[in-house]
Amino acid sequence: MKKWTSYMTTMALASLLLVGCGGEKKNNASNDTNTNAAAANNTAEITQVNFCGDCGQHKGTEACCAKDGTACESCGFHKGAPLCCKLSQADVAGKTLCGKCGEVAGGEKCCQEGAEVCAKCELNKGSPLCCKLNKE
Repeated sequence: MKKWTSYMTTMALASLLLVGCGGEKKNNASNDTNTNAAAANNTAEITQVNFCGDCGQHKGTEACCAKDGTACESCGFHKGAPLCCKLSQADVAGKTLCGKCGEVAGGEKCCQEGAEVCAKCELNKGSPLCCKLNKE
C-alpha cells in the first residue's frame, strides 16, 4: 500500500510540473510565457498616441493643456512636451496630431491606406510630424 501511495504522489507531482497548475488563462496571441508582459505588448501595439496641437503633450493625459504648464518662447508648446521645439505651435494650434501616421487626426490623410511612408521615421511622408520626433 505504501508503494502505491508513493507512486501516485510521485505521478501527481510530476504531472503538476509538466502541465502546470492551470490557474492562468492564455488568451493572448503572443508567445510570451509571462502573460503580463504579453498583455502589455499587445496593448502597446494597438494603443495610438495622439498629440495635442495646443500644448504639445500626449492628448488626454493630465499634462495635456495643464494650466501650470510653462510655454516655450521658441515654439509655443509647453516646455518639456514631446513636441516642444520640434514644431511650431502656430502651425498646428487647435488640431490633434495622430501619432500613428503623423497627420492631423481625423483628416483626409490620417491613416490612409497606400500613403507614402518616410523611410527614416515610418510616418506619412510630408506629414506635420514627419522626421520631427522619434517613433513613439
